[in-house]
Amino acid sequence: MALRRTTIFRQLIFNIAIPTVIALLIIAGINFTRTRTILSEGTNEKKRTSGK
Repeated sequence: MALRRTTIFRQLIFNIAIPTVIALLIIAGINFTRTRTILSEGTNEKKRTSGK
């Protein structure tokens, strides 16, 4: 059984960079949906108060 060499750079990518990118994408998705909801609620309320 051959030993696989893992470099420090590969360990850095797998242990730090990839989880960070995944976490940022999740946070961005949550932020996008919350902002879209807030904007649509504001638009609906504006339409209601103006009588249209």
